[in-house]
Amino acid sequence: MAGLYDQLFPCFRSKYVNVGCDETVELEDSLFAGRSAEIVREKGAGRVYLDFLKKIYGEVKSRGHAMMFWGDIVLNHPELVPEVPEDAICLDWGYRPESPFEEHGRLFNEAKRKFVICPGTSA
Repeated sequence: MAGLYDQLFPCFRSKYVNVGCDETVELEDSLFAGRSAEIVREKGAGRVYLDFLKKIYGEVKSRGHAMMFWGDIVLNHPELVPEVPEDAICLDWGYRPESPFEEHGRLFNEAKRKFVICPGTSA
């Protein structure tokens, strides 16, 4: 990621970078975790995810940018939300009208973490 960021970041003026970090199907199911299967069984999917997110955060932050990331995976492990870097910005998306934005917002507020609600057109 470091080499990619070195090439990509100079092409844009914005200091905000959405690193994604969602769609981790293999990570959430240790039977299909591929290269991460062993560490997921040892540490748990939430811990492995957060440790990786922090590495990405370090790369983004060291280049003077603010990291944004899709929050669905970390919200599956709410006990880890207080460990999300304080200046990272969680993007809380939802497709449906019943998306629990209020509950998620409360969780991030209690942990004093930044977030943005990102409703879909049907939400």
